Amino acid sequence: MAVTIKDIAAAVGVSRGTVDRVINHRGGVSEEVAARVEQAVEEMGYFPNRAGRILAARKKPVTIGCLLPSDKITFFHDVIRGFFRAERELSDFGVSLRLKEVRGYDPEIHLAALRELLAENVSALCVATIETPEITALLNQTAAEGVPVAAINIDLPHVNRLFYIGSNYLAGGRTAGGLLSLMAKGPVSLFVVAGSSNIHSHHLRIEGFAQVMKEKETAYTLVDVQVTQDDSEVAYEATKRVLQEHPEINYIYITTSGSAPGVCRALEELERKKRVTVIAFDDNKENKRLMKEGSIDVLLCQESFRQGYDAINHLFYYLVDGTVPKAEYFTHTVIKIGENL
Repeated sequence: MAVTIKDIAAAVGVSRGTVDRVINHRGGVSEEVAARVEQAVEEMGYFPNRAGRILAARKKPVTIGCLLPSDKITFFHDVIRGFFRAERELSDFGVSLRLKEVRGYDPEIHLAALRELLAENVSALCVATIETPEITALLNQTAAEGVPVAAINIDLPHVNRLFYIGSNYLAGGRTAGGLLSLMAKGPVSLFVVAGSSNIHSHHLRIEGFAQVMKEKETAYTLVDVQVTQDDSEVAYEATKRVLQEHPEINYIYITTSGSAPGVCRALEELERKKRVTVIAFDDNKENKRLMKEGSIDVLLCQESFRQGYDAINHLFYYLVDGTVPKAEYFTHTVIKIGENL
């Protein structure tokens, strides 16, 4: 059931008129109350029901081009579910999506997919992509020409994006570091499995992790870092080789979800599963299975469905009536272990 102004008012403890003034930017509300209302609006998923009236006047279809590196990465399945739930709900108002799915983070493949979407004269872009000079230039040119660009799941700090929705990667890394500090008993020999060197967000998960380990004065030896392009097969080969070379490894930190199956496969084959603690990201179907089997000890999750669903809604309302979204929407970092999966 859709969230209403009455629901927001009840949750915050204010009148419906106050909520209406905040969401329509009419003023007359204290900063403290306005902040509480805005937080409830975001957390409860409220979107004003203005679409029918606005599009009846405009009578122009809205086509949103989406790009995800979702081929072989099951994390993105829930993002896509969110995309198409929003499309179904907004279809009566002329909204349709064009989804391009690519594998990995090859710059040329991403660039070609973006050009294909733009060739379809889309109204907006919603992309999880990488930052290279060519891609950044294309996206900035696109935004300058009046086609808004939303960054989903992977932030694009050098792009003039309309907004970013996804994980706070630095906070996620800090959470992982805090968890390892709590779990560590005796010497820590750490192996880090990273995603892509072209993605700023992936660096932040390592940076946040290192920050907390230093702050908490948790001693550890960083044995190796392997960049796997979020590819399970690459992760498998790298993990198997590193574990064979370094039998002392007792903790593995996986910064992206696509690498986890390969890492766990190597642990299983080398019979190291029970001797290595694994911290990974995202509760997609495959990672849940691996956790139930005892291959993953902790999953840090990031509300993937919400990323897809909210991104399309924010773009829609911006396109049809100029409702400017916030610059950033951080999803919650949710800690899961076997007992609360």
